[in-house]
This record gives sequence, C-alpha cells and structure tokens, in this order.
Amino acid sequence: MTYLLDTNTCIGWLRQNQPQLVARIQAQVQAGIVLCSVVVELLFGVERSDPAHLANSGVRVELLRQQFNRNPPPKAPATLPSGDGRV
Repeated sequence: MTYLLDTNTCIGWLRQNQPQLVARIQAQVQAGIVLCSVVVELLFGVERSDPAHLANSGVRVELLRQQFNRNPPPKAPATLPSGDGRV
C-alpha cells in the first residue's frame, strides 16, 4: 500500500515532535510513502519563515522530498480537459 502524506503530517515529520506520528511513518517507509503538492506548500512556508530559520527549514524540506518522493516529477504539468478549469 502507498501512503500520500498531507501537509500537517509532513510538518509533524519535519519537526519530529510527535513521537507516534514519526514511529508510524518510519514503520510504513518500506510500504511506500509519497508526496504531492504538499512540497510546494511547505516550500511556500519556508519562504515565509523567520530568516534565522530559512536555510535550515529549506534543507529539511528538501531532505523530506528526497526521502519520500521516489518518482521523478512530471515533465509537463497536468492539464484539465477543455473547460474553464473549475472542478
């Protein structure tokens, strides 16, 4: 089974301040954990963070991406069928 992490879960993993969450993710790593647009949201948060933490936070998000994103990013953005783009 593959698990898709949401933003709050990724933040918990990055902060390492929720032992039960960290243990559960560590237990599932072999099963498969992937990220999606969460990384973009986290990078946005990094850019808005305190300058004293900016470099460290950026490195931690990049390590998270490398650890859990085993698939290369798509070559072109996905497109919606014709229409106005609303779901």
